[in-house]
Amino acid sequence: MQPNLTDQYILDDMLCEEKQLISLYGTAITESGCPNLRRAFQQNMITSLEDQYQVFTQMKDLGFYQPKDAQSADVQQAVQKMTQTKGQL
Repeated sequence: MQPNLTDQYILDDMLCEEKQLISLYGTAITESGCPNLRRAFQQNMITSLEDQYQVFTQMKDLGFYQPKDAQSADVQQAVQKMTQTKGQL
């Protein structure tokens, strides 16, 4: 049985694909020893990040994706945790 290709299904698939591409580019960047190849991966990653945000925004505007706004205290806690983790590396 073929899935019902609704706008929501298509956008969700696009969002998942962009997230996967971003992850793959991150791995490729960290494992690349060639400066030119690294720059190409970085440029492609930026493009994928922009594309992902456009899909996310469209899904949000259509009511398909409803993220909750983070509380200021939660944001500060996450920043502190990441700063601590970075300091431990």
